[in-house]
This record gives sequence, C-alpha cells and structure tokens, in this order.
Amino acid sequence: MQNLSATIYCPNPDCQVANSELHSTCQKCGTRLPKVYLWAVWDGLEAGKPGDLLAGRYCFKSNQIVLDTQPGLVPEATENLPPKAETYLRLSPHQLHLPQVYAILKQSHPRIPGDVLLLDAAHLIRETESGLQLLPMLQSSWESASELRQLNWLWQMASLWQPLNVEGVAASLLSPDVLRVDGSLVRLVELRSDRTPPTLSKLGQLWRSWVPTAQPAIREFLDELCQQIIAGSIYSSEQLASLLDRGLEIAGKPQIRQVTIATGSDRGPSRPSNEDACYPPSGTAKVVDAREMPLVIVCDGIGGHAGGEVASNLAIATLQQHLEPLLTGQTILEPAHVMAELEHAALATNDVISQRNDNELRQERQRMGTTLVMALATDYELYLTHVGDSRAYRITLSGCQQVTVDDDLASREVRLGYATYREALRHPGSGALVQALGMASSTLLHPSVQRFMVDDDCLFLLCSDGLSDNNRVEQSWQVELLPVLQGKVDLATAVSRLVAIANTQNGHDNVTVGLVHCRVTAASLPAPLSRELALPDPANTRQEAGFSSPTAPTKLLRPRRRVRVLPALLGLLTLGGVSGVAAYFLLAGQREVAETPTPSPLVSASPSPSVTPSASLAPANLPQSLLQVTPTSVSNQEATLTLPIASPLADNKTRSVRIPAGSILKVVRQTESRDGVLYTLKLCWVTPESSARQGVGQTGDEVTTDPAAIAAVVSSIAPSNLSPEQLAAAQQYCSPLPTESSPSTQPN
Repeated sequence: MQNLSATIYCPNPDCQVANSELHSTCQKCGTRLPKVYLWAVWDGLEAGKPGDLLAGRYCFKSNQIVLDTQPGLVPEATENLPPKAETYLRLSPHQLHLPQVYAILKQSHPRIPGDVLLLDAAHLIRETESGLQLLPMLQSSWESASELRQLNWLWQMASLWQPLNVEGVAASLLSPDVLRVDGSLVRLVELRSDRTPPTLSKLGQLWRSWVPTAQPAIREFLDELCQQIIAGSIYSSEQLASLLDRGLEIAGKPQIRQVTIATGSDRGPSRPSNEDACYPPSGTAKVVDAREMPLVIVCDGIGGHAGGEVASNLAIATLQQHLEPLLTGQTILEPAHVMAELEHAALATNDVISQRNDNELRQERQRMGTTLVMALATDYELYLTHVGDSRAYRITLSGCQQVTVDDDLASREVRLGYATYREALRHPGSGALVQALGMASSTLLHPSVQRFMVDDDCLFLLCSDGLSDNNRVEQSWQVELLPVLQGKVDLATAVSRLVAIANTQNGHDNVTVGLVHCRVTAASLPAPLSRELALPDPANTRQEAGFSSPTAPTKLLRPRRRVRVLPALLGLLTLGGVSGVAAYFLLAGQREVAETPTPSPLVSASPSPSVTPSASLAPANLPQSLLQVTPTSVSNQEATLTLPIASPLADNKTRSVRIPAGSILKVVRQTESRDGVLYTLKLCWVTPESSARQGVGQTGDEVTTDPAAIAAVVSSIAPSNLSPEQLAAAQQYCSPLPTESSPSTQPN
C-alpha cells in the first residue's frame, strides 16, 4: 500500500529540486518526474517498513516495493556481482517475462543483512486508487481467461522452462506467488533458486491443479497433457511446447483478426540524405486481413559514400524476394518452418549485401551494412526478426515495452553477467554494434526470431534509433500510441507524430517508423479439443522444434548486443567468453563499428598432470561436431578450462571457468594463426547440478584453444546420443547441430 508520499529529486542535473511523489513534473523546472518503482529481494525474513530508506535513496512503499527518489542518478556500481545477480543478467534476453537488475546494494539497511537486489518493476506494479499493486497471480486469473489465453500462458511457461532450468531457477515456474500475468503475458516477480533439481513432472502436477477451472473446450486436452507430463511420456520442455502448439493452432482459428499497418520515413533536420528504408514504402497506411500475412520492415543503413542508403534498400528488396513463397502461401506455416524461413531470409540478405561490398571493392569505412527489424503477422501470431539496434516495442492498454535486445556491447556485457545495463552504458563504446546485415560472413551472424501469440488488441512499433534514442518512445507512448488502441487516433496520424518527435526532440539522425495494429474479436471454439492432440508422437519427439518465448530467439546462438558496425572491421574477436568487439569511432556522422584483431589462444585445458594425452583431434573432421567433456583416465577429476575474460567495457577483468565432466561443446570454427590451427568451442550444455556453482562456464560461452590441449579430456558425441535436456539446450545455443550422416569426429 502507498501510505506515505516520498520525496523525488528532479532528474534535471541543473535543477535537482525536491518534489513530492504526488507531482508528475518538477514544480520548479517542469521536467517530468519518473516514478521508478523497484522490487527488493534479499535473503531472510526481515521486512521493510513504509518510509524507510535503503542506502539513503530507495524509499520503501511496502514490504518489498521501493521507489528510487533520485532517478536522475545512475545507481552506484558494484565491484563484485553476487551470483544471484549474475543469474538475472544472463537471463536478460527473456526480459519480457523476467525483471531486470536495476541496482545491487550492500549493507544498505540495519535490519537487512547482506546484499539487496533491486529489480526493475515497471511492468510488475500498477498504480491504483488504493495504492501500488502487483500484477494479479496467474492462478487467480486463470478461470476467467479464454481458452486461447490459457493455452498461451502454459506455452510461455513451457518455453521458459529450459533457459531457467539451465540457470538453476526453474523452481520459479513452480511457485504460484511468483507467476503473474499482464494480459496475455506471463511475468515473474522474481527468480527462485532450485533446492532440488526440478522436473517436468512437478510442472505437470501444478498445471493439473488448474484443469478443473480450465475452459471446457480445452479441459480434456489439458487433462491428458498433464497426465502425459506426470507419467514421463513428455520428457522435454520443447516437446511440451510443441504439443501446446497443436492446441493453440486450433484455438486460434475462430478468432477474427484485423491488422492495420502504416510506415513513415524522413531524413531528419541534420542529414543530407536518408539512409533508412522501410516496407511498405513510407506513407503507406492500410487495413489488411491477417490471413494475407502483412509484412513491415525497417532498415537503418550504415557506412560508406551512399553505402547506407544502398544497403538498406537492397535489404528490403532481397527480403521481399526471399519471403515471397512464404507470403503467397507456397509453403507451410508451421511455426518452426516460419521461423526458419525468416532467419534464412536475414542470412541470405546479409550475403547479398556482403557480396555487393566485395564486388565494388569497398574497404573499411566504405563498406556498407544495415540494421533490420521486421514484423510478420499470421492468423494468430506475430513474428519479429531482428539484427542491430533498430527496435521493436509492444504496446498494450497497460504498458509499453521494448521487446528486442540491441546488438551492442552494453547488452552483451549484461547477458554475460558482467554488469547491469545502466552500469554498462557508462563505459565509452557501449553503444557500438556487434552485428548488422552485410558486415561479415553469415557464419558470424545470429539474427533473433521471436514469436508472439496475439489474443488481444495490441500495437507493435518498429523504429530506427532516430526515434528510440534518448528514451523518446518510453516518454511519448501514452500520449501518441495509447490513443490508437483506444480508437481515438488513426495509425497514419500516429506515425506522423512519432516522426515529428524524432525530428524535433532528437534530430541527429534519419528516422523511420512502422506500426502494426492487431485487433482481435474473440470467439469460442466450436468443439472441444481432442485428448489425442496431447499424445506425443514417438517418431517425431526429438525433431519437434520452433517454440520460443516472446523474447527468446529459437534460432539464436546467444545474441550479441547493440553497437554500430564499422564496415569491413566487424568480425569475431575472441574475448574469453563470447564473440566481442573493440569499439571504434568513425568520422563525424558515421556510426561506431567493430575491429577484429587476429585471434590468439586464450584457453588451455588442464587435465590431471599425470595424464599423457593419447589422442589428437582430427582437424579435417572436427568443425561443427559435438564434443563431451569426459573424466580423465586416472581419476574422476573435472576438466578445467582457464578462460581469461578481456571485456572491452571493463579493463583487466578476468575469470577462470570450469567445464565439468559431462558438459557438451560444439566446435564452431577453425582458424589459422602463427601458432597453428585453433578451434573455437561453444558451451552447449552444463549439468544442472554444476551450472549453479560459482566459476562454472555458462551455456553460450565461447573459447578458443589448441585442439591438442583438450584431446585427452573430450570425446565426440552424436546428437542422437544426447539426452532430451541436452538436445534442447544444444538446439537453443548451438544450432545447427551436425547431422547423423556427418563424417566421424572420433579422435584418432
């Protein structure tokens, strides 16, 4: 409850006057006063009291809800992040469902010993007449939800199971008080660590308690599904999500959907030309039936004389060409296939632009590239494809949230667990792009493809950074976009206003905006779902794929985050853990880009000193193969990879990671150096009992090593020999997997 009014200090650095929390703007300078509400998490049973301050800055509004009274100041940096905080950071790609770390406080209150994590609760808390309220629990909202929404909530939970299980926090999905809902979205208030390894059977038991109040049309289907989970017939979260997809496909068909799209692009007041491009062409505003699969694309060109303009328009044309069979109904529309086609289109577009650069002998700053954000609407879904720092936002009556993650250094640092986002932004070069279309080989490009179930009215905003910079979307959505959902403003007018905001309040760049307005008329299923739909197909169990939580790209190899890409210099810099870049600045008006130093061996394997390697890895057969870390021949000792982390945003930051026996790695590439052949390995899976230990490597980490150094502690393994959980993790973090017909990779 919001019992006491706190004092908020004006965020304007030239003002900083104290204001009452009840005011929306500073009473002296008129600056907007942001209300930054946070969810406080700590070990112990002590409770905060309304009015108490944490660290002299964060005011308790209730037991765990606090208000930042100095929102204009960056939270104090923390030298050593606690393991719990690192878990939140590594799960940052799932920010649509999970709160993100805002600040970490140490010894901040006499009654609360130890660290306090402050989680950004902007999308978890609502201001009501009676005070501040958390979102309703899923369990309490279940009975009144439609059949499509009930299935949608379960599908999101199934999609989150694997990434949370890898981090040792899948118990969060078994805690009803943690599970909240914001319309069609499932959101978690906080993460709960696993005391014992959780199982899908426990998830099935929780779901079964909801079956009696499920909508009648899906009740038998859910009952059978839960029985299959509890019995162990459904043994992976991917398989579970695929079975839920069967129900979603049928439940979504009766819904009537109308999609309105509009686009606008402008060169802005400061640029001589417009290097942005969009599809449909700027000025388009039309209503489309969702069955026609409307497509909206925004590209922001980069580099060289006229290069950015060429690259962005070439991307639009190439994407249209590659997606034509999908858009004209010449191919199947199963989610896995659609997502694969979208990823393939992005990779093909990358190759076309890269080849154009090579054909025109474009070097360094003259090379061209482009960002990409693309929305494709289908019957009951919307797919987003993303590369670079152009963004997509999802707007509903209750809020606005960025749903893509910028491909820049700051976001990469967060995902690797090195820093909070606000802390990472303080470092020079934090906004440099680590990937964009056309800048490097497609083997180094990892587009993200996201899938959203649309069961209620919503609005998707796609835009270049000419609009999104300086938080203009977050500041203006309630005035400019909320009226669209309320039927007070048409889409074309909203696009024009957003372009005007970009030009007058930013004005430093071109601006391009695309809006996709989805309107849904609910309808009930004409007949109940068959129980047989919930029965797994043994023949296809291991091949089912294509599920993705709204922020978790299915075909994504641990996405890299935002910066701007320098022509010809973007590539793979092995910086101890993951592909990285060194920030580089172009001449005035150009974007930041990335350099690629010559790779050097940063990793060495350390088996037992008494072990003499008796095998070597075969260079001709090894790339793209899977390896499993095995106990040494002398003892059951774990293989240890010493991994120095050379973060471009934090000088001299190093750590040593352990790769436990049983872990799965993929050889992703082979390179030549002065020291001979080197291999880059990606960690695909770590045993759940080891993943939560401090110092253990995390899925998605990449290391470079001499193959001879690890020959004694690894052996090859085929995908068919992986367990269901291993296979699911490998498909998420190390796709594509080698085929069974691939040459043998057994050490010789």
